[in-house]
Amino acid sequence: MNSPAAYQLVNVDDNRAVRVTRTRVLERAGFEVMEADTVIDALRIIKAVSPQAVLLNRRSADVDGCRLLKSDPAAADVMVLQISATPIGESDGSPAWESGADAYLAEPVEPRELVASLRALLRVYETNRENRRLVAQLGDSDDRFRIMSGALGSALWDWDLGTGQMRWYGADEKLAALPAQISAVTVESFVAMFHPEDRPRALHKLQAAMDSKQERIADEYRLVHSDGSIRWSSVLARIHYSEAGRPLRVTGVVQDIGARKNMERILQENENQFRTIFELSAVGQAQVDLATNRFVLVNRRLCEITGYSEAELLSMSPAVIIHPDDHENRLEHYSRLVCGEIEEYSQEQRLIRKDRKVIWVKVAVRVIRDFAGKPLRTAAVVQDVTTQKLTEESLRRVNESLSLAQRAASGGVWDYDVRTRNAYVSPEYRLLYGLEDSEPMSYERWLSLVADEDRQSMAEAGARLFSSGSEWDVVFRIDHPSRGRRWLAGLGKLQRDADGSPLRFSGINIDITERKRAEEALRLSEAEFRAAFECAGIGRAQVNPRTGRILRVNRKLCEMLGYSSEELLGRTHLELTHPDDRAKETMVEQNFSRGDLASFGTEKRYLHKDGHAVWCAVTAGMINDEHGTPLTAVADILDITERKRIQLNAEFLLRLGREIAALSDTDEIAIFAARRTSEHIGALGCALITLDGTESPVMTHQWTGGDPEFGRLVPPLDFFSGAAIATLLSGNALAVADVRRDPRVQTFAEGFVKLGVVSCAAAPYTSEGKCEALIFVSDPRARSWRSDEIRCLQNVIARIWPRVKRARAQAALKESEERVQQQFAELEAIYRSVPVGLCVFDTSLRYQRINEKLAEINGLPAAAHIGKSVAEVVPSLYQQAMHALGQVLATGRNFHSEFRGDTPAQPGILRYWEETWFPLRDGAGRIAGVGVVAEETTERKRAEEALHEADRRKDQFLAMLGHELRNPLGIINTAIQLLGLKGPSEKNLAELREMIHGQVRYMSRLIDDLLDISRITTGKIRLDKERCNLTDIVVRTASAYRESLEAGGLKLDVDCPNQPVF
Repeated sequence: MNSPAAYQLVNVDDNRAVRVTRTRVLERAGFEVMEADTVIDALRIIKAVSPQAVLLNRRSADVDGCRLLKSDPAAADVMVLQISATPIGESDGSPAWESGADAYLAEPVEPRELVASLRALLRVYETNRENRRLVAQLGDSDDRFRIMSGALGSALWDWDLGTGQMRWYGADEKLAALPAQISAVTVESFVAMFHPEDRPRALHKLQAAMDSKQERIADEYRLVHSDGSIRWSSVLARIHYSEAGRPLRVTGVVQDIGARKNMERILQENENQFRTIFELSAVGQAQVDLATNRFVLVNRRLCEITGYSEAELLSMSPAVIIHPDDHENRLEHYSRLVCGEIEEYSQEQRLIRKDRKVIWVKVAVRVIRDFAGKPLRTAAVVQDVTTQKLTEESLRRVNESLSLAQRAASGGVWDYDVRTRNAYVSPEYRLLYGLEDSEPMSYERWLSLVADEDRQSMAEAGARLFSSGSEWDVVFRIDHPSRGRRWLAGLGKLQRDADGSPLRFSGINIDITERKRAEEALRLSEAEFRAAFECAGIGRAQVNPRTGRILRVNRKLCEMLGYSSEELLGRTHLELTHPDDRAKETMVEQNFSRGDLASFGTEKRYLHKDGHAVWCAVTAGMINDEHGTPLTAVADILDITERKRIQLNAEFLLRLGREIAALSDTDEIAIFAARRTSEHIGALGCALITLDGTESPVMTHQWTGGDPEFGRLVPPLDFFSGAAIATLLSGNALAVADVRRDPRVQTFAEGFVKLGVVSCAAAPYTSEGKCEALIFVSDPRARSWRSDEIRCLQNVIARIWPRVKRARAQAALKESEERVQQQFAELEAIYRSVPVGLCVFDTSLRYQRINEKLAEINGLPAAAHIGKSVAEVVPSLYQQAMHALGQVLATGRNFHSEFRGDTPAQPGILRYWEETWFPLRDGAGRIAGVGVVAEETTERKRAEEALHEADRRKDQFLAMLGHELRNPLGIINTAIQLLGLKGPSEKNLAELREMIHGQVRYMSRLIDDLLDISRITTGKIRLDKERCNLTDIVVRTASAYRESLEAGGLKLDVDCPNQPVF
């Protein structure tokens, strides 16, 4: 046989808390407990359901409750256990049982004592009932029918349509809202029991069924009890018709489904919570079936992260999108998770998107198990960590929900005579087990029907029952022939004779499979919700929508804000919000609480426990009950502080770049950048420092927030130690939170503090391994410099200093261009006015440039020479020119020679020239051409030939004079050549100009000497006396002859005193 049916007790106590507590204790002990506030209510229940015992608290009655109970015939057989806070005899001196109580307990009562006392009392009741059974012949089929209907928690009714009377079987107030002891009622009173909202539907459905000659009606309605409470019941009815089709009577059954409805409501609330969390999640979420290793649930965020559609993900395994290099590490964690070694794991891994891009994600995985601990699914939270900028957190609706419904369980009763081993089982019992009608039943046969995994425990429970027990309350499994595995609950009672030997074993079996499934579904739903809430890689909170107070937070949110969960619970979101964001937050929360917004997303700042701001992206949604009333708000909170700081820094750098682009002055750029940086970082002082290559800092520009005293005292880098300076010069940033505690500057802390600096930071600018400049910020208070602030300083100096250098270079270039233009103009003037021929050849002896003097000698315009070779212009000089060119190209030195021949200016007339050829080099030092200085000596040659014999001394003098003239010209030509080279320095330009000027003065004196000779012949010689600096004469003389001496392999050293020698 199966377990004994539960005893029915009435718990009477006007203190609800005490009553509910004791009811739970008794229900866990296997009793079926009904509650009543007063003895009068208890009598109604007794008349309706005939319980076996009453638990009566003396304070619950304003009359002698026990006597009142015992005086009513309906309660005459009920056992009364009286409990009182007053010991026996203390108040009136009389024993409690004088009022009719069958047993007595004094407060306080221990649960074990209470259960033991009731069981002892019920054993007396069973003895009494056995005696009554023998008299009443409980085997009567009608009594069995009533017992079965009452045990099943249902009521049967028969409505005679002719008389309008209804007769009830097994009805009670709890189920059908009927007063106790009522078995017949009018149709009107029955209809009045229906909830006003359900009454029209019930009557319409009944009338429609009769009109269409429908036989069966099934529906669920709410019944209103006399105390105003509402209970859900299922109604199944059958309409009986006459042969003529006229309805005669309606029979039916009413079954209480309140527990199922309550379970459905709880399940729906949990489903709504899970659905809202899943749908509003700002991170990817998924569930994977362990049996198929495929996705069964994915949200929209996961689709966005992977690039796959929901349908595509649901058709694949997670292994498809996981990077091959990460499979081994994932499988190691996964196997440990499924085996139960760990409850959850979190790791970073790579995914391959649909577009074949590889992304990094942070995955938190937790296993979901059934009631037996068997792994069913894994729940994963996936956060995209490849980018943390401007990410919209959105969620995808769950496409597969958990829909579990419970139906009222069918049941069957048994009655087993232990002595004769005969057993009676109801037809419903046989249906419950799938037994044939003719199959005999016994305790052993029942035990064989129990599932293998439960058979041993049931056998042991039966052995204990028949050995020393009396109550049967078990749950077990069977394998139904057609319906498969089913869960059954067994409730029963073992009756014993006066000697304590087992006499009779009766009870009921109830199919609780649907309840078990609902419980498992509820457990899974709660596990999914808990996994989604606790394992999320972002902060989550549940908030009361009416008060705005926090009801629940996860660990991640506590870490983000620096509070413990106990500190956060009970506080409002507004208290944690940054003051600058509270006005906007208040408006949004009001619209959200009123229902104007189903959900919302925003970016706001929270205040960390230590006072700093934490930027967060908040996505919130409302969880409503079945009527749409807001129950709780759920918020996903993602820390975007780093992203926001980077964004603000990027915006600052972009704005700074645009602003300085309009500036051209170096000082304006540097000071403007220092001011803007100081304001953005929140530092009082900012300086740009230039390093000149000797590690000696020079502060060029600074901004001090308008504090002139602080600005005057911004410290130079002299206060840093050698190690700190080395750090900066190596290209690394330096941050000092407190100069009084940092060993790198602690030696100079006093100097820093006197200058108004307590904390500082610096970032260098390096180019080609060399530190060129620093940006230096300082503050008069201790301060921990954040990494984003240091990166901002590095970005500022990296952008500003090249701009400063470029502005400086542009200014220097402009100045250099002006100087070069001036020098070029001077050179051009010399080129045009020099009394000798000048030209430039390429290495093919083609004219590149020529002055007017030489063009006049050749007899062609200057423009006619450009691009033509010597052979084309002056063929007679071509061979001599080729020889000179070869000498210059071979030696790389100047070549001096006398040229003779005719020119187009005077064809056929022999002419003479003294020419100096010198190399012209490109930037790489290669000879790109040659320059020529040509002085025509034709007239001089002719004069020498005519007067050679007559005036030999004059010829010698003239030869010497010619030589003296050629030397200054060579020097001038060399200076001109150097001036023609690209990019001479200012110092070289000055030396060349001085050299040219000196030689010109020297030539002027030579010319004066020539004029003196003519004056001698005319007797007009005049002497001018002046002081001469012998040092200058020696230097000029050495300079004039240095080139010719060096060409001859001689080295000339000049050693003169620093003071003038007159």
